[in-house]
Amino acid sequence: MRIPDHFNHSVLFLGYRGANDTIEIDCRGTGFLLEYGSTGYLITAKHVSHEFGSDPFVVRLNKTDGSSETVDIDEMEWIEHPDPTVDLAAFPMHIGSAEYECSYLPGNMLVTDEIMESEHIGIGNFTYTVGLFRLLSGERRNLPIVHLGHIAMLPREERIPIKDWRDAANQRRIFVEGYLVGSQSLSGLSGSPVFVRSEVFMNLTSLIASKSGSQPPIVVGSKNDLRLLGVWQGAWDAPADQVSAFEYGKPVRVSIGTGIVVPSQRIIEMLDQRSVRDEREKFLASQRAP
Repeated sequence: MRIPDHFNHSVLFLGYRGANDTIEIDCRGTGFLLEYGSTGYLITAKHVSHEFGSDPFVVRLNKTDGSSETVDIDEMEWIEHPDPTVDLAAFPMHIGSAEYECSYLPGNMLVTDEIMESEHIGIGNFTYTVGLFRLLSGERRNLPIVHLGHIAMLPREERIPIKDWRDAANQRRIFVEGYLVGSQSLSGLSGSPVFVRSEVFMNLTSLIASKSGSQPPIVVGSKNDLRLLGVWQGAWDAPADQVSAFEYGKPVRVSIGTGIVVPSQRIIEMLDQRSVRDEREKFLASQRAP
């Protein structure tokens, strides 16, 4: 089922300046624009922000004329979720010019526990992950692609073991909360928005005769509206099989088709921290000042 074009326009690529004039940006991860509390933010994964730290990096923005602009960022003070196991980071980003083909996702798209229940979101719902495909990131502009998937496990089932991105030796494991989503991916998708489509239910109890006197609701179709399920953290990988190894021409590890999505509820918690709210209020006050 189709997703609106402006969802693609919310996605940006993060990376380093290219080594030569023919490569403008070496893309390393994905971010997306979110409007929250009347303020614009770029949201990504914490392990992506840790790769850059306070060092210089770039964000590439698509423009309406078919080109792009690569914006230099240095000494960034990242906003992070206070829980060290939550792989989320952000910084304020305000794009007001009409020359950019950029759209902010509205804050009311974020999935909360209440929305999960009221809109019947659960195992099997279709998901759409929009982000960087490093084999074709785009020479002149960002080319985000869409990965179709489905919710395979809910966060409340069990914590998920993954490699700790803060461990330089790559030996330590931590347990994180997240959705498991069945979807193919490659490296570079980290930080991407993951959308979910809820479903329409009808209670046919009064229409269907039953010995027990009741019938469960029946799914009759999918809604057109999409919600922001969360942020793509990463996928498990494994050694490639012989066919893939031959195709790539070297030892590689490939996705096993299941990834972890940080719940949108954690975005709300990150952006509702007192220090973040205070900075947001200062910015809004400066915009109102004559």
